[in-house]
Amino acid sequence: MARIFRKEDRFNLVIDELKPKDCPDCEGKGCGACEYTGQVAGEKVGEIRFLLSPLSIEQKTELNGFNRIEGGKLITDDVGMTKACFSMVIKGVSGLFVDSEGKVPYQLVFNPNADKQGRLTDECVSDLLNIQVGPELAMGCLSLIKGIPTGKIAVPNRSPIRYEFDESPNPHSPGK
Repeated sequence: MARIFRKEDRFNLVIDELKPKDCPDCEGKGCGACEYTGQVAGEKVGEIRFLLSPLSIEQKTELNGFNRIEGGKLITDDVGMTKACFSMVIKGVSGLFVDSEGKVPYQLVFNPNADKQGRLTDECVSDLLNIQVGPELAMGCLSLIKGIPTGKIAVPNRSPIRYEFDESPNPHSPGK
């Protein structure tokens, strides 16, 4: 059954944290060559959940502004688009910690001067761009430009990501 998602709706992007597979070259110390490929075969050690909001048509238009044509070729400011998208869609996080012991949860910080829809601060976006599962988070957020994804998304040589939706009836549906 199809469902309408509005800006005020929320859903989860879940990224499994995988323990890297032991590498015969570095014995788990991080040689660089195994950094990504080892994660695919590793065992699950936790998960990070990001609470996301759908993009409005105005926000999709703003993100499209990071594309331009030069010499007949499409040029995209990938970093600028990713930063802007993070600031627009991420509304909550769990399973992400400031310390290595997992005792101090990371807190998102929203810009009080941003639009009424609430955008993350530049510093907060920078933090999220630099987490270990940053590529997965970027893929999950940027996929919202094309609409609301369903199920799982495979990220080459990285942890799989999945979307989870509240199955309760949408209060915005006609007749509600």
